[in-house]
Amino acid sequence: MSTENKVGNSTQTNLEAFIRFPITNNITITPDIQVIFNANNNSANSTLIIGTLRTVFSF
Repeated sequence: MSTENKVGNSTQTNLEAFIRFPITNNITITPDIQVIFNANNNSANSTLIIGTLRTVFSF
């Protein structure tokens, strides 16, 4: 059985955008936004919008 047969009619689409802001030589902040259409491959599900703020400390 192929993967396509197991997945079926997949319609979920994920979009992601992020940008890296160096604060200092050792600290970077990266805001991120994700938009998920047809979550769980179900068109009846609402669009999900997820925001994340990542901070990286380098030593």
